[in-house]
Amino acid sequence: MIPVLTSIQADALLDELCRTLGFCPPLEALETLTRQPPPDIEAFTDAVIRADALAPECDISLRLYRQVRAIVTAHFHQAEDARQRVSSYQSDSVDSHSNRIRH
Repeated sequence: MIPVLTSIQADALLDELCRTLGFCPPLEALETLTRQPPPDIEAFTDAVIRADALAPECDISLRLYRQVRAIVTAHFHQAEDARQRVSSYQSDSVDSHSNRIRH
């Protein structure tokens, strides 16, 4: 299965969470989250909160949880949009190449 976020996308997401909300996990946790990003929005949100030594279900307010999740959601949607654009471009390139070969 192809990861939803690339390492670069995960790094950008983690940077935004650190800058905007103060979620700045230790280096080891950052490296793990970047190398092997959790596969979905909920898992990534919870992993970031846990990496900051907090429990998502009891150590932070619902409002803060939703703020973290909103940023994670935006990055996951951007990653999916980028993947679809690349896929569409590749498909168009193959079709264009096939048409040139036939003519």
